[in-house]
Amino acid sequence: MSKEQNTPAEQPVADLPKGFPPELIPLYDWWKKEGKSWLVSLAVAAAVVGAFYGARHWMKAREAAASSALSAASTADELETVVAQYGSSKAGASMKLRLAKAYYDEGRYQDAYDLYSKLAGSEPEGLEDAVKIGLAFSLEGLKKYDEAREAFAKFAADEANAKSYLLLAAKLGAARCKAQAGDKDGAIKDLEALKEKCEKASKDESRIDSLIDACRRWEPRSLFDAANAAAAQLDAAAPAAAPAPAAEKPAEKPAEKPAEPAPAAAEKPAEKPAEKPAQ
Repeated sequence: MSKEQNTPAEQPVADLPKGFPPELIPLYDWWKKEGKSWLVSLAVAAAVVGAFYGARHWMKAREAAASSALSAASTADELETVVAQYGSSKAGASMKLRLAKAYYDEGRYQDAYDLYSKLAGSEPEGLEDAVKIGLAFSLEGLKKYDEAREAFAKFAADEANAKSYLLLAAKLGAARCKAQAGDKDGAIKDLEALKEKCEKASKDESRIDSLIDACRRWEPRSLFDAANAAAAQLDAAAPAAAPAPAAEKPAEKPAEKPAEPAPAAAEKPAEKPAEKPAQ
């Protein structure tokens, strides 16, 4: 005689707690077999989500701190500290661009040129024009007028920059460098041609007029001026000769005190006339 086999639903579950509700036996059986693996997966998922939101919160807090530090910085030294701390943040490129501008404003043209060069090609969208013009200005500050004029002119000739807010600055820079390189008349001619295309009585026209006036008044130093300036620097650097001792001045004889006038003689009181005796 064959033995009857229990169906899976009728098979007893091992280690079933005493008094366990029969309707929960399938759930208990699932938990014993797969519950722990599901619990581990849930914990991992929770850790991932927590890490994501934690990193997001940290990045926002760091960006806020970077923005605050950037607003408080004004000098190149202060901006160097901000870039060192937050240069890798989302606003790092803007910080470096501002630092390069601060170098230029403080006359540190080589530092400005070096930083602008590092930013070229990797600047965020919207900052490309500022980097290109910054390079040209730095070259002008270094008195490399031909290279600077070429950089300004290249920017101005690019059709992609036809609506750039720095287009006029590039054209003015090219004319300014031409004048400083020695071609003052050519620079004035370029500026007058640019003025003809400009809207009358506008700020742009005023900027062009100011540069034309500056070019007309600007005169390069002659060789004689340079020689005189060099001689003045040598004279200033030479040690000053010790002054000769002054001759002793003979002691002056004290002035005699003028004799005091004799006091005026006391006035003699007027004599009273003798009274006439009565007759």
